Amino acid sequence: QLEPGVKLPRRSMGLTSDEKLQGDQDGHGPTDTKRSCTDCFCVLIFFAALGGLIFCIYRAATEGDIQSLVSLPDFQGNACGSNGKGQYVYFCSLSGTQIDSEHQICVESCPNSTAQTVNCFDATSQTFEATAAYPTVPLAGMLCMPTGGQLYDQVKSILGQNKYLSVALQIAEAFRNTELMYIAGALSLACSLLYLFAIEWCAKLLVYIALGFTSIIPAGFGAYFIYMSQQPDSATAISTAVVNSGTINVDSAQTDLYIGIFLLAVSFIILCVVFCKSKSIGKAAEAIEEAADCMFSMPTLLVEPFISFAFQALVLIPGLVGLVVLYTSGKGEADAFPSTNFSPDNISLVCSIYYAFILLWIMAILHNISTFVVIYTAEAWYFTHEKQSSRGCKCQFGPVLMLKGYTAAVTFHFGSIIYGAFLTATLQGLRIAFQILMSVADAEGNPVAKCINCIVQCCLGCIQKIIDFTSKVAYMDIALNSVSYCEGVKHAFGEIFSSGVQWAAVEGFSKLFVITGVGAISAGTGALIWVLATNVDRYKDTSSAEYVSDPKNAAIAAAIVAAVLSSVFMSIFDTVADTMAYCEGVQDYRESLPAEDEEDGSNKTCWSCLPSSSARGPETKKLLR
Repeated sequence: QLEPGVKLPRRSMGLTSDEKLQGDQDGHGPTDTKRSCTDCFCVLIFFAALGGLIFCIYRAATEGDIQSLVSLPDFQGNACGSNGKGQYVYFCSLSGTQIDSEHQICVESCPNSTAQTVNCFDATSQTFEATAAYPTVPLAGMLCMPTGGQLYDQVKSILGQNKYLSVALQIAEAFRNTELMYIAGALSLACSLLYLFAIEWCAKLLVYIALGFTSIIPAGFGAYFIYMSQQPDSATAISTAVVNSGTINVDSAQTDLYIGIFLLAVSFIILCVVFCKSKSIGKAAEAIEEAADCMFSMPTLLVEPFISFAFQALVLIPGLVGLVVLYTSGKGEADAFPSTNFSPDNISLVCSIYYAFILLWIMAILHNISTFVVIYTAEAWYFTHEKQSSRGCKCQFGPVLMLKGYTAAVTFHFGSIIYGAFLTATLQGLRIAFQILMSVADAEGNPVAKCINCIVQCCLGCIQKIIDFTSKVAYMDIALNSVSYCEGVKHAFGEIFSSGVQWAAVEGFSKLFVITGVGAISAGTGALIWVLATNVDRYKDTSSAEYVSDPKNAAIAAAIVAAVLSSVFMSIFDTVADTMAYCEGVQDYRESLPAEDEEDGSNKTCWSCLPSSSARGPETKKLLR
């Protein structure tokens, strides 16, 4: 009779060993899996969808206007930078304080002093005449921007008439200083490696420090509120605001007391969870450490983010350009500057929507391939490395493992990759479409539409996180067992992660480390770039080729670059940490399976599976009770 609480696994109840998954065998890793094609029907659907994409690309190439994306027009509608025209748009000055906003011209280079002259159009004589220039600086490689004063305000006002153009120019200018962006990128990469190194050696300590702060901080605030409730002439700002609002009929002392008791209760609950689940928390911390250990023991995993980023950039940048070109294929007669409103016909609009969805799908496929390769490599490391000496870099064939992972992803499991990517792209498309629809109502000042938009975006965002998480878990099981997407999800959640406390702890701690790392690295990088742009002559001198016209935007751009690069590393770390938790679950599941005959693999009888009393382990003793 089984001891209460001891259960046989579902797969061992009346099933033959032939029905077990490959990953149920002891010592089995992803490199040992005999693979077959999974979710093949998805491959056929994807290639059929690519046929429609080819039509969209053909329409963009034959009817789109690429020149309108890389240049601004002069007052005659000629694109600057083409047909012998200068690449910069320059607004001539009617007087020292007035811009001629109707007759902008194209110039080869932006004038930087009043001693220079430019050929401006005279509306009276209808001819071009040499006119004294005013100091300007290049903006985004397309516009000569006045250095200050009333002329600067007037040009800025002209650009402000088109918010899309204004934002595009600001973004282009922010990222235009490639030198500072290289500095930001190198700094963020170095900080990311140092951060992962610290996690490898101090993860358990950091976890318990975080838990300590999580429980101590509410208790400290609770004690403070209770103390303030006992002071007759004092009250906290929170209780004062609550009393003044009139929402509840209590005085400030009672409010402080209730808040203090609530915070102390929260602190007590956190402490109870920590003590009751200390074993799971300890295993979660070990999984976090193993994730960092795996990344440093397999240096090629640190290269994979660059490979993934390169492939995604090669697809995303031309894809976005093609989308805009496709959207302009329905544009009619050109509008006057600064208006750049496009008026696509119905065919161009439908093609643009379809093109955007396929682009999202392809980007999700590339991301899922990267995720699968990381999972494959991490699982191979876990089931083959020697844990007691893993910091000695026992895995010398990381590139081979990654190559095998890529091969398995694009040959045997490409259908499953497409399946998960389709779910992700669909949710992303719905979020973008609803955001566009609601932005129209929001622009009209409709508060109800704004509220609905926030609620729907929150719900769709939660659903998308669930889908992404489910796909990641499915790929863990696919890499080990070579099953379909749905079977992988069912097996992983039904058997491996049937007890989710440890899994939730790993997921929570890894997300905490990811958010902390990305936030600290991006903020520090942005602050450093702002200091360089405002204090180093190379970047603040208007005559310098590396002059930064807007240090604030440059700092924001640097922070974005740092956030993107560090998040790539942190997302790999998050995936590896989840994979370590999955592998621990697989190992526990294998140990729970009944012993099998070594010769033919069949289950032994109830009596033959019992070893001698001296060799009985704790699991056997439980079954005998």
